[in-house]
Amino acid sequence: MRSALPVLLFSALLATAAADPARAAWSDYKDEQEIFAVLHNEKGEVREVKIWIVVLDDHGFIRTRNTSWRADLERDPKAALKIKDKEIPIRPVPVKDPELYKRVNEAYTAKYGVFPHIFLSIMRPFLGPWNVYRVEAR
Repeated sequence: MRSALPVLLFSALLATAAADPARAAWSDYKDEQEIFAVLHNEKGEVREVKIWIVVLDDHGFIRTRNTSWRADLERDPKAALKIKDKEIPIRPVPVKDPELYKRVNEAYTAKYGVFPHIFLSIMRPFLGPWNVYRVEAR
């Protein structure tokens, strides 16, 4: 008699992927060097801001300092990321876990290099800490 375990495991994997296809898609963008945040300001005007993305554990992460577009990102219910001419509506979720925050920042350094981070670390007292967000597809 054959075991039903392999079939059950495979079914569970398919159900997980089908239940959250947007989450699984973040790994498709792990090598993208730049993306655009598509945001609406308080007046409803659309603007695109070139940003970076990293993917850890199949989740997308973006970050910003205390920039003008940060407020738009947090407030805009129509926020989206434009990647390879595809617009993905998102909901930014602030990263509060210190270990995950550290891992995301290390992933940024690994992906985008040290030079921008050296410059930004010198400027850190003036710019403030990173605001890191896990992005969820809406």
